[in-house]
Amino acid sequence: MSIAILGNGNMGKGLAKRLAGKASVIVGSRSGGTSYADAVKGADIVVLALPYAAALEAAGSLDLKGKVVVDMSNPITADFSGLTIGHTTSAAEQISKVATGARVVKAFNTIFAALLDAPAAATASVPVFVAGNDEAAVAAVADLVGKAGFAVEQVGGLDGARLVEPVGMLNIRLGYGLGRGTSIARPGSRSERPARNDKGRRRAPFLHSAMSVALTWAPAPSPFAGLPSAAKIRPWPFQPVRPVP
Repeated sequence: MSIAILGNGNMGKGLAKRLAGKASVIVGSRSGGTSYADAVKGADIVVLALPYAAALEAAGSLDLKGKVVVDMSNPITADFSGLTIGHTTSAAEQISKVATGARVVKAFNTIFAALLDAPAAATASVPVFVAGNDEAAVAAVADLVGKAGFAVEQVGGLDGARLVEPVGMLNIRLGYGLGRGTSIARPGSRSERPARNDKGRRRAPFLHSAMSVALTWAPAPSPFAGLPSAAKIRPWPFQPVRPVP
């Protein structure tokens, strides 16, 4: 299974690092090196490690027929205050419309890029939500998620992205809008075992995922870079103010 990762920001580079030695990986970039078009030619899975607008453009311009395409974007507004689309559609569904012949799967949109720098064993209990209409494509992405060192939580068809993308937005609000920073993105550990349900299966740590991981598209700096951790943030739109003594 060969994987092309489009985008060399923190998410793209972090995922490539996690998959090194576990899969054949090539990283495509628009700033030099392998082009997007060359990267996807021999790939079975194409990961759009790009902000939504760039992911939509790439999906509509590349030949992705027959390929599994992973969308990890959140369609956030320019001021990080909310989502540009939702409820009746999602970023993943819009990408699916323009990626002719591709099988689009939503994944990785609720995790902080910083988690990809942690040891894989430390994130084994952190779930990555996976949504898609094609069973084989979902299975392939689930395998990729496992190789990357995360737990897989399938949420049904691609319309499940309508639910998963607001989780990403919630994480952004907690981490940046409410000033909690990346400290809320503490990886889970194997010692933090979720309780078992009535069938003897361990409950997935959904709350842990929703509350303790978030999305960042560095190298673009956070709008709150340099603020002390105690800084208080006004309600939407984000307006940093002086720290409270």
